[in-house]
Amino acid sequence: MADLNLTPLQAHKANFFDFSIHHAHPALQRWLAWMYSAHGRLNTAHFGGALSRPLLQAGPTPPRAFAVAQPVNGWGATIGFIVQERLVRADLPAHRILRAQWPAEGVERLHSDVLLHLMVHQHCIERFGISDDGYEGHGSRFTAECNRIGADLGLASVAARRRGREREGPLSADWPMNVRPDGYYLGHVVFSGRAGYDRGAEVMDRPAEHNEGVYRYFRWLLNTGQSERLHVVLTDQIDRLRSHRDPAWRAGELAPHGADGEPVAPPEIHPGWLFWDAGTVRLIAEGIARTRSYADMPILADALEDAGCEDPVILSHARLPAEHGRTCWLLRALLARPSADGQAETRALAGVH
Repeated sequence: MADLNLTPLQAHKANFFDFSIHHAHPALQRWLAWMYSAHGRLNTAHFGGALSRPLLQAGPTPPRAFAVAQPVNGWGATIGFIVQERLVRADLPAHRILRAQWPAEGVERLHSDVLLHLMVHQHCIERFGISDDGYEGHGSRFTAECNRIGADLGLASVAARRRGREREGPLSADWPMNVRPDGYYLGHVVFSGRAGYDRGAEVMDRPAEHNEGVYRYFRWLLNTGQSERLHVVLTDQIDRLRSHRDPAWRAGELAPHGADGEPVAPPEIHPGWLFWDAGTVRLIAEGIARTRSYADMPILADALEDAGCEDPVILSHARLPAEHGRTCWLLRALLARPSADGQAETRALAGVH
């Protein structure tokens, strides 16, 4: 029976919370319960327990946004948090920054930081009536609150925007992820390509001095009509640089890992998958390896499913479209199996050493 002393909004939030932790879809129920528990812990630790319980959900967010704080959500209730669903749901292709899935510890740390960022927005909304006074909600009030909490956590200070000579400083829009120490996310989360998030990313984005001999070699390959050879040289170098700068990526490519980021035994490749539809799965894998078209890996996952594969380790790995290379354990496993005509497949293996 509903508590008659609750306002309609409070009653709605209470029902939403009860549904989330007791009746939500299994793909989200454990995560929602964990997030609500984390909200309570962070609320006590950093806000004196003053924040209300938000309406939490996983769903689409704007490009490059890990989450969104809504002063008023789509059905008129306050306050709502939407976390990017690809950071959460194991049944969707994983977000490109993830090297493991929740509840791996490093991913839990990321979700806790994303939640803390949202709670600073919530603090501004509930205290001042608006998210903030500028910079898409990351103005002076938001920044001051980040720095107050950051001081307690021993984190570097951030600014609302970069001014003058402070062009290299971290911004509150990316807090606290961009001021966490190296290794904080245990290799389960890698921000390479998101400038300013970690020192590793900043080093990767810094322009290097040109090696004239290398460019002369590239020109020679082009001038002698060896464009395919140039493609091989460049993609090999990209893979080497990526594996050197990101050991977790290399580990995930060389051997299978479970949802918690820990190594697991190699899954069995069933011969029937390769013989299905006159060898379609093998042909897709061979084409990916030969042309290095790793963006087609999710299509390989779909074909494997249609062929009867239900192994979550295989399917989740194949659905990481931007995180593959020549060392991909799945491609090597598929192409090491006999082909549909009974002959051992070796032609494409030259592309996946």
